[in-house]
Amino acid sequence: MNELTTLNTTDFDGQLLVIVEQSNIEPTKGQQMMQLFVPYFKRMDEVERKISVLPTENPSKEDVAMAKAIRKALRDNRLEAERLKKQGKETVIIEGRLYDNLYNIIDNSSKPLEKRCEAIEKWHEIQEAARIEAVYQTRKTLCDEIGADTVFTNIRAMSDEQFDAYVAQVQAANAALIEAERIEAERIAAEERKLDERMKTRLKYLAANDIDGSLLQVREISDEQFDAFCARQIETRRQAEEAKQQAIEAAKKAEAERAEMQRIQAEERAKHEAERAEAAKVAEAARIEAEKARAELAKAEQAKRDEAARLEAAALAPDKEKLAFLITQIAGINIPELATPQAARITAGVKTLLGKVRAYIEQEADKL
Repeated sequence: MNELTTLNTTDFDGQLLVIVEQSNIEPTKGQQMMQLFVPYFKRMDEVERKISVLPTENPSKEDVAMAKAIRKALRDNRLEAERLKKQGKETVIIEGRLYDNLYNIIDNSSKPLEKRCEAIEKWHEIQEAARIEAVYQTRKTLCDEIGADTVFTNIRAMSDEQFDAYVAQVQAANAALIEAERIEAERIAAEERKLDERMKTRLKYLAANDIDGSLLQVREISDEQFDAFCARQIETRRQAEEAKQQAIEAAKKAEAERAEMQRIQAEERAKHEAERAEAAKVAEAARIEAEKARAELAKAEQAKRDEAARLEAAALAPDKEKLAFLITQIAGINIPELATPQAARITAGVKTLLGKVRAYIEQEADKL
């Protein structure tokens, strides 16, 4: 049976046992830690029974005071439990640091001794590895000097006989390459001398025939290409000379034709100038005659208008005289003097209207 189950437990004790068992801590240690917190759980149990009798609605003053006292008691109980928790955790942390320090002493002392033993244990292996590395470095230096491949060729794993055979093979290949390069160099030199001699001959030919070969690869092109180029240059020059001569002849002919054309044009211009002068003279005479005719016509038309105005004025004169007489008659109308104000207003209005009538007759008569 679990040692924790030997305690006299209440309901909260059973909850504590479950929590301790689930923590996987050593049973005796768990029992000791649980016993530290049991008094705080008991106080909470006691206080909870007091709370259960307090009304939740419309409490009395005594109920309010009791609730306040219970709340303070719960808070004090909780703060005391928190203080216990902090003290316990600080103790665990201090113990953990002590574990670390004790282990570090052993670790720092043991590792150097282990390395000393390992060096003695693997001394022969280390010496063999150093020897193999020295052989590899010597081989690599030799391979680098003769240009042998050390990237894709595992010279480290070769035996001495295999390495010597590999070096001999590379040196033989190098010697063959050097001989082939020497032969190729002699062939190229002979070809270069031949090309130089041919270039000298071609340059002399170009100079003798006055051919520009600055853009021509005189040394490299074939004989067929060189001959074709020279032939084209000579033919082009001949055609250019012929074209130049033809251009000179054409220019002379064009100049003669231009002079003849200028002479004909000068004669045409002189003829046209004489014709324009004669036409201008005739036109000026016609213009003068036309001006005279327009003046005579205007004079006759003005005489007609004056006569018509005179006749119209003569016809209107009796009417104007009649209208003037009418104005005189209107002005001579005798307006009686009336005694009553109402009748006087009527005669005053009549005088005003007669004045407007006279003014109207005078304005309209002036328009006749």
